[in-house]
Parts: sequence; structure tokens; C-alpha cells
Amino acid sequence: MEAESRQMADSMLISLNQRVGGVMHIKDLYDLRVESLIIGTSSKIKNKKKHIWVGVNHTIDGWLEESEYKKVVNNNKKQ
Repeated sequence: MEAESRQMADSMLISLNQRVGGVMHIKDLYDLRVESLIIGTSSKIKNKKKHIWVGVNHTIDGWLEESEYKKVVNNNKKQ
């Protein structure tokens, strides 16, 4: 799960716990991380395609397919 803030992550965990009947405990979570994403540098694989972090001001979820990102960067260099 991804969240833009600690508050959003807490809310998502509370909601998940309610959906599973309130049986989830913090000790059940074994891979918690907090990452600071860097625009134009941070990446992840989603649906077998590489995505670059561009920030939520530019896309709904903040991620853009690498091929689209490269098009935008190349167009900006031409201007």
C-alpha cells in the first residue's frame, strides 16, 4: 500500500483492519517503510512497466510511465 502521508497510511490501515474484522495487529505487519520520493529519480515497476515519480501535482497518483516521462523531458529540453 502506498500513502502520501503518515495520516493517510494510518487511515488506510484502520480501514483494512475493519474490513478483516478487527483481527489485524501491528505485529502482523512485517515490512513497513517510509520513503521520500524524489521527482524524476524515484521509480517503481507497476503493471510490468517502469514508472517515474513526478509528484501529485502532475498526475493523480504521482507516477508516470517512463516512456511518457521521457517524452515530457525531451519536449522541455527542446523549448
